[in-house]
Amino acid sequence: MLLDKNQMILPKRKLNWLEPRDFQKLILLALEDGYRYVLIIVPRRSGKDLGCLDTVARKMIENPGNYYYAYPRFNMGRRGLWECITVDGKPYMSLFPKDRIIRKDNTSMFLSLRNDHGTISTFQVLGMDDPENIPSMNVHGIVLSEYKRFKPRAFQLLQPIFNNNPKCWCLINSTTYGRNNHLWDLKEASLKHPDFFYIYLTLDDIKHIPVEMIERDIKAGIISRDLALQEYWCSWDMGVDGTYYGHLVDNMEEDDRITNVLYDSRYPVYTACDIGRMVTIIIYYQLIPRNTIHIIDCTRIERGGINDTAQDMKKKNYTYGRH
Repeated sequence: MLLDKNQMILPKRKLNWLEPRDFQKLILLALEDGYRYVLIIVPRRSGKDLGCLDTVARKMIENPGNYYYAYPRFNMGRRGLWECITVDGKPYMSLFPKDRIIRKDNTSMFLSLRNDHGTISTFQVLGMDDPENIPSMNVHGIVLSEYKRFKPRAFQLLQPIFNNNPKCWCLINSTTYGRNNHLWDLKEASLKHPDFFYIYLTLDDIKHIPVEMIERDIKAGIISRDLALQEYWCSWDMGVDGTYYGHLVDNMEEDDRITNVLYDSRYPVYTACDIGRMVTIIIYYQLIPRNTIHIIDCTRIERGGINDTAQDMKKKNYTYGRH
């Protein structure tokens, strides 16, 4: 189902401090209308996780069960949800009413609370680092956040768990990532599946960030227009801003693998080159024991050739292995 802006509901009760935007209300509407899956494609920083988490908190109080919030990697869940605060200083996790919480464990990112039936509902943040080894879970509700960064088969591997409980529901939120990927495939499938409710909005709909601010960033070269169209206007046509390895760099950033790595003179330096007519890239790396690769240096040469590449290698004080 596509977004119908005329179908709006207010939550049945004031549960917490969140004043939901229209699309956040639509998430609740979809579940109350019996849809099992809600695919939410909205711009960056528009509040998709707040809307999903508020929905989880409400459903936990209404219906006893086990509820989960899954990210592509476990550490993303800690930074993006469990320890995250809003721009005005409110912790995301304060969406759960404090007087309802029975137990909270910061290490495992788990909490339990008292529901309206006088029993317990549980909540836990998960990382889908290895979806092939997902444990068996009795799921009543789950959120898959930043779905474009999930492993391609994650949703398929979760399907037996969803189908084990006909009342189980799943919220999937993301920004776009071009057409040649699993997010696009899921979107296309959702348009044909009767259990899917599809919410698709852009910056022009939500208006949460001034367009003038984004245009200033583009003009200054802080962000490319392609990437702005993808992240703010949810364009499916932008790909990954021209980068073939963009998703791998995203993964390294989320895993804290991008940092300052120093040259270790005990080990030789190897090089890998992409020699082009317009740009040549030289990557300098070392093979450290225990199967560790340290990328210690990188050079970009504009309109250079093999001679410029050799000169760059010669001027560095490295002991080389091979090129």
